[in-house]
Amino acid sequence: MIGNGLSEPATQFASVPEYACDSPYAVYKDPNGPECEGLRSKMARCEKLAETCYRVNNKFVCVPATLSCWSGFGQLQDLGLNMYDTRKKCDRAEDKDGPLCYRQMGWIETYMNSPEVKKQLGAPADIEFKSCNMDINKSFLFKADVMHRSSDLLIPVIEDGIRVLIYAGVNDLMCNFIGNEHWVDKLETTYQAAFLNSTATPFISSNQTEAGYVRSAGHGAGNIAFMAIYEAGHMVPQDQPLAALNMLDRWLNNEPLALGK
Repeated sequence: MIGNGLSEPATQFASVPEYACDSPYAVYKDPNGPECEGLRSKMARCEKLAETCYRVNNKFVCVPATLSCWSGFGQLQDLGLNMYDTRKKCDRAEDKDGPLCYRQMGWIETYMNSPEVKKQLGAPADIEFKSCNMDINKSFLFKADVMHRSSDLLIPVIEDGIRVLIYAGVNDLMCNFIGNEHWVDKLETTYQAAFLNSTATPFISSNQTEAGYVRSAGHGAGNIAFMAIYEAGHMVPQDQPLAALNMLDRWLNNEPLALGK
């Protein structure tokens, strides 16, 4: 199970203008306005550079591609929204929502770095826990790992009979559900034709609420499946705990994902 992941950058970055300008969750009012036209231009360039990175697989090509793609998010961040849940505003000040728009991450760090918790976990006293380590993030970026097409790694996994579920909260702009669904469409497995012919079926949670939609191919819950979760951002279990639990239970039990009981 991969939730709101960045697995196939060229396709996912290319989907950002579609999400931000043309989808029901658009953050710009005018799809033909200068903001959207500028975003389309930036992400078209990003897509070409990312595809070149796929072919060349050289950090001197892939790092510029990475920088180009992430730079396109600059204008979106200026909107003052939580990029991981566009239903919410975000004040990125350290004493407000924080740089990643979740002040809870600071609370987690305080808890995990308390001497009592470190002792219980057997963690060294001189090691500091961080919810998101930006030094590691930068190293990951400048080694060009961000721009790898890691979705290819799923092909032999699926062909070996291991079931794969990709899910995404629809209010996440950073790793949006449209791009995630697009790259699953492109995944070249023996189930690709069946997945492309699949129709979106309502995902009904156990309280009989329509909590999203499902597409799948294969047996049971699917050998490859995609789920979009409504009223949820990047943190699906936090935003939709019942729907997330239903999804997890049905997937682990290899039961049809869509219908409630």
